[in-house]
Amino acid sequence: SWACGRCTLLNPASFSVCEACDARRESIRNTSPMEQSMGTKNPPSDELSAKSSKRIAAPRRVQARDPLRAKANAFKSDKKAYKPTLAVGDDVYAAWWPDIESRRTNSMSSWYAGKITAMKEVDEKGKYGPIRYYSIEYEDGDELDDVKDVFVFPRDEYHLSTSGRSTWTGVRNVVDESVRDEWASVVGWYVADVDGQERAFSLLCDAVRAYDDSVVEQKGSKTEPHMLNIPEEWVFGEQALAEGSDESGDETTVAPAWKGPYFDKVLKKYQCR
Repeated sequence: SWACGRCTLLNPASFSVCEACDARRESIRNTSPMEQSMGTKNPPSDELSAKSSKRIAAPRRVQARDPLRAKANAFKSDKKAYKPTLAVGDDVYAAWWPDIESRRTNSMSSWYAGKITAMKEVDEKGKYGPIRYYSIEYEDGDELDDVKDVFVFPRDEYHLSTSGRSTWTGVRNVVDESVRDEWASVVGWYVADVDGQERAFSLLCDAVRAYDDSVVEQKGSKTEPHMLNIPEEWVFGEQALAEGSDESGDETTVAPAWKGPYFDKVLKKYQCR
C-alpha cells in the first residue's frame, strides 16, 4: 500500500515522508492529477544524484585569444604578407652571440628572453618582403642591435617551437629554399586546415590554435582532448559547464534514462524531468 499520497514512490510505513517526495513536492504541485496518477516507479532516493541528468558543454579556452592576431590569414598570392612583423615593445626570445665572429658564422648562439626596442627594414623588394633587423634589450640587462628577423621569435612561438614536438595535427610547415631570405628558407610559414580550407599563418602558435578552434567549433561537446594540438589550453566536461556554455551558446543536454527528480550540480537545486 502507499503510505504517502504525494507521489507514486513506495514509501515504507516506518517513514512519514521520503526524501524523494520532499525533492519532488514543488514539481508535483504543478503537475495535473492525471499526470500524477500516470507516474512510473523511480529509482530509490539514494540513487538520484548518481543517475542525474548530465549536461555537457563544449570545451572552453582557459584564456581568450587576441581576436586581431587570431584572425585567419588567407594570404593567397601575396607572399610578402607571410612574414610576421614584430613591433617595438613586443616580448620575444632572441639569439645572443658571445662575440662578433661567432655571430658572423652563427655559432655558439644562445637564446634569451627580451624586448624589442627598435626595428629597421632592408631589401624591401624581396619576394617575402623586407628583411627586418631588431634591437633587443635582454632581461639580464644586455643589449644587442641588428638581430636578423630569423633569430627573433614571439615568446609563445618560441616555447611552442622548442617543445620537442615535430608534427602537429592539421598543420604543416612550408619553406622556400629557392630564396636567400633565411626566414623563408629556414623558418617558413604554416598552413592549417581550418573549416575544411587551407589557410596560411605566419606563426606556428596561430596555426595550431586556429585548427583547434575549428575542431571545437565543429564537434562542440563531443570534442576530446586528443583531438586538439594544445589541449592544456582548454577546459572540458564539468569544468567547462561550470564556466558557462561556449561562445556560440552550444550546449548539449543528454536526456536521463528515467523521468523524475534529479539534483542539478550547476544550479545547486533539485530539478524534475
